[in-house]
Amino acid sequence: MQLKVLSPSSRSVGTPLPGVEVRIVKFLPGQEDYQLLCEGSSAGTKLVPGSENEPGELLVRGPNVFKEYWCRPHATVDEFTHDGWFKTGDTAVYKDGSYRILGRTSVDIIKSGGFKISALDVEKHLLTHPNISDVAVVGVPDLTWGQKIVCSQNSNPGWASANPTFPPPRLTAYSIPRLAILSHATIILMLRKHKKLQVAAVIVWHGEGELDPMALREWGKERMPHYKVPSEVVQVKDSLPRNNMGKVNKKQLLLDFFKDPQSPS
Repeated sequence: MQLKVLSPSSRSVGTPLPGVEVRIVKFLPGQEDYQLLCEGSSAGTKLVPGSENEPGELLVRGPNVFKEYWCRPHATVDEFTHDGWFKTGDTAVYKDGSYRILGRTSVDIIKSGGFKISALDVEKHLLTHPNISDVAVVGVPDLTWGQKIVCSQNSNPGWASANPTFPPPRLTAYSIPRLAILSHATIILMLRKHKKLQVAAVIVWHGEGELDPMALREWGKERMPHYKVPSEVVQVKDSLPRNNMGKVNKKQLLLDFFKDPQSPS
């Protein structure tokens, strides 16, 4: 058997194992029904014509999937479709013969200006910068575009000494590796019923001198579509904190750095 080596940035998770069935679907607004984009197993994948590269939520079914939540029937109903498929919460596409994870449907897909932006994709581009060692991209409130892309980064000691009050003491978490998807970063989405969001980022910076947000945005425009470039950048020192599970506390990150000034404290 020949094995194909994939780079972590490809975000490919391959094809289903024997006995496992998967689907990529689009749920219809306000309904339990969904639109099927593709369905696959270890025997192969059937693609609905025109749906290649079309993102949707990944569903799984098989003996490896748990039956129900213990004594939590309502949670079971919420996490399974009416026809018995488990909702993974991941947004995925089927491309070039394999399934690719774009991110968590609730937190890694940023809706901005009519675009659905993969946070992991923005992070992948930012991590190619020679002075960025880690990054977390998030969605923050924006009255115009729905979500704006914001990134947060680590600073050098000179920047930290010149800004003794930053970062805030309540900062607890930033970005983490996503196994088999991305090597260094995570992107976050914040939803607001009364507002829209834009993209921002928190970055670990190891270059000489201070980070120039304007220069970084110009650099980003040369490598990705303009609507994916973070409109706000936060620089932090050393490394991005992680919890005991190795996961970022995305809600806390948003509270610490991008709190809505109109929301109650």
